[in-house]
Amino acid sequence: MGYAERIYERVKKLSDRAAEEVLDFTEFVAARHQSTAIAITDKSEKAQRRAELEKVFSKYQADLSNFKFDREEANARR
Repeated sequence: MGYAERIYERVKKLSDRAAEEVLDFTEFVAARHQSTAIAITDKSEKAQRRAELEKVFSKYQADLSNFKFDREEANARR
């Protein structure tokens, strides 16, 4: 039995008000996934967006290859 059938079986036993809440929730989830599923498919647009993001974040670039985390120093209370 798939998810849709399992949901249907449970919703059939609910009151109309509770079933309406389930419907509202499923519409919310569907809308959320629809908006996040929109993808940039044009390669030139992807490249342009990537260049814009690299420009914005370039000032935050730092070489952390030799960084050593010191727990005692981080937790020191002065």
